[in-house]
Amino acid sequence: AKTDKNNDKQDNARYQSLMRNYLIVYLLATFSDWLQGAYVYALYDAYDYPQHLIAVLFVAGFGSSMVFGSFVGGMADWGGRRRFVVIFSIVHAAGYITKHFR
Repeated sequence: AKTDKNNDKQDNARYQSLMRNYLIVYLLATFSDWLQGAYVYALYDAYDYPQHLIAVLFVAGFGSSMVFGSFVGGMADWGGRRRFVVIFSIVHAAGYITKHFR
């Protein structure tokens, strides 16, 4: 019984550590995404895109996140989460690089 309690405490400590690390990374990623929205709007405005087109681009971005987010999580479970994080990082970086070109 004492060994079970020790194992439970160790499991709980590992779980708490995992959750803390996950939340830190998740909150940083979410915060950076929120910051990106204002930057992208200002960039499109600097390119003299009409407000209607900027709105369409934002809605298309949110819509594609809704559609692709529905099944990419399952694909990551199937193909490996680490691999999909690397793929996401490369695609995301490529997207930022394209912002430097009109």
